[in-house]
Amino acid sequence: MKGEPGESISAPNVILSTSKLTVNESTTASLLCSASGNPAPQVAWSRVNGTLPSKRTKVTSNGLMQIMVVRLEDAGKYKCVARNLLGRKEEVGGLVVQSKLHIILSNFVACGLLLSHLTKQCFPVRITSKLFFLTQEIQFKVL
Repeated sequence: MKGEPGESISAPNVILSTSKLTVNESTTASLLCSASGNPAPQVAWSRVNGTLPSKRTKVTSNGLMQIMVVRLEDAGKYKCVARNLLGRKEEVGGLVVQSKLHIILSNFVACGLLLSHLTKQCFPVRITSKLFFLTQEIQFKVL
């Protein structure tokens, strides 16, 4: 009696949900790593040049990594690795964390501390609207 052929064995393949994810500070970042191969590969997440924020990171068996209450220091590159008996495949994705621009007004001089770059600049201004997240246009006039 002859049996039907089974599925061919194959090395892992990996697809990330996005190559660059941008989130606001204090929200949740979710990156999905879809892995295929036969036998089914094991998936693991790591941070390139660092460690995962262990108490705020959850990784599920289907390849989803979530970082809760994202902080500025969580920005960077994250790597998904899929492994099976035939090899390994990895993909790297970036996490960008947006922060509020903090403005201090004193005698019509604004000193802005851009937390994502840790820089401080002062300049004379006339404020024409409120400033929120960095992705919004900053509207002010330099005097």
